[in-house]
Amino acid sequence: MYNNMTSALKDYKWVIKVLDSSKTIDHLKCSEKCFNLWDMKYVISGNHSVEDFKSLKRLRNNFWSKLHNKRINIVFKKRYTIMV
Repeated sequence: MYNNMTSALKDYKWVIKVLDSSKTIDHLKCSEKCFNLWDMKYVISGNHSVEDFKSLKRLRNNFWSKLHNKRINIVFKKRYTIMV
């Protein structure tokens, strides 16, 4: 299990880097697809202990929160630049 969590964290960090570098809605969609692949590989697969699952759920919720905030930020900037 330890090796699986290590690779899950490594891949999660990569997905977050992709999300953080997103500057357009299209890039956000790409980030979401990358996350969905991560989610299927580590969370939905079911190959983890209960404690690992709690950690993975926390990471999953963290991603969706970051994605939502990033999307609002991008949309707001786009609207603001159009209005100015």
